Amino acid sequence: MKKGINIWSFPQGMKTGECIKLAKKAGFEGIELVLNKSGEMSLESTDSEILHYKELACEVGIEISSLATGLYWNYSLTSNNENIRENAKNIVRKQIDFASVLGTDTILVVPGVVGIDFTPNQVVPDADVEDIKNILDIVD
Repeated sequence: MKKGINIWSFPQGMKTGECIKLAKKAGFEGIELVLNKSGEMSLESTDSEILHYKELACEVGIEISSLATGLYWNYSLTSNNENIRENAKNIVRKQIDFASVLGTDTILVVPGVVGIDFTPNQVVPDADVEDIKNILDIVD
């Protein structure tokens, strides 16, 4: 068993490279990186930009244990909207491609959600808000 940490555990805005170094310094053996919509480690990143993180992890002696993303909260594989589903499929493909570059064999995929507990006012895109309100009334 290895002790790892997700990059979301670090302060928002901290650079990926800094998180990798700090995770190692804190005694973690692995780190789960995150694919974002834009910016650092994003859908817009090139393979060579992603490879930089693998090289840095090797240099400091920490494993990139997996690749997650929060993009599935907006792009659900189970959406009723075909465009949203297609975007979600493209995100999965990008995660697989980048995981290969990073040398990890694990990605986190959230195939669908009904609601998001940590942001209760947000519902799944294209969800019928009235249906959700009715369900919540039944639960109460």
